[in-house]
Amino acid sequence: MRPSILFILSLLPLCGIGQDSTGYHGEEVALMHYASRYNTDFERGAAYRHFLGVLVCAGGDSDFYMLPDSSKSRVPDDVELLMDADTLFRVVKQPDEDRILFSDIGIDGRIRHYRDSLHPMVWKLLPERRTIGDLECEKAITVFRGRNYTAWYAVSIPIANGPWKLGGLPGLIVEAYEDNMDMHFILTGIRFRKAQDGEKPGSIPAQGIPGYTAFIDYWKKAVNMLRGSAGARESPDCVSCHVNTKVRFYSWEKVDTL
Repeated sequence: MRPSILFILSLLPLCGIGQDSTGYHGEEVALMHYASRYNTDFERGAAYRHFLGVLVCAGGDSDFYMLPDSSKSRVPDDVELLMDADTLFRVVKQPDEDRILFSDIGIDGRIRHYRDSLHPMVWKLLPERRTIGDLECEKAITVFRGRNYTAWYAVSIPIANGPWKLGGLPGLIVEAYEDNMDMHFILTGIRFRKAQDGEKPGSIPAQGIPGYTAFIDYWKKAVNMLRGSAGARESPDCVSCHVNTKVRFYSWEKVDTL
């Protein structure tokens, strides 16, 4: 599933945005680009994948999605099944309903949608300041589902949003990263335009979508199924022998899959 890339064109580079040109009004559409990457090996090694992140905000709602660079994909070896069950590919935020809708690709290749809480992370605002491009940014830190994050946000852009599920700060998140730099976003371009009547981003239908618990349950069942099938392939006639094949679950948000 590839979202429309109509809004990718003609963005202003971040270095060309002055403080006087970043005023944002609710009736406008804000279009942001993020240079994004994450490490599929997390603490185990370094296998980075690079993406173009696109954040579209309009009418209070937002739609974030990633366009991957497939040339940097990692091919797993034959003794470890790497599960890239991350939620980075599509995140729709709906503040009026206090919810997030995100997509995930299962082991069968099917796209599934789930519901999540809007900005559940609790930020600690710090006094540190730095300039990113032409934007004066302030620092905040949080712990979110097993990982520590730092964010630099610009109060001059009054959008309480950011890449992926991150947001809820007093300004747009310009840069965000996990402590080990296994995940990193940095704003590279931004553009504002007048919104059309009733325009809102995001096309994920909310009705009937299960919650975050269903996302966890799906991957617990999937990993257990893979463990069973891997063991059967390695020792089809053995009841009590040792199975060497590893099936582990690695995801952006740390998930206990038992």
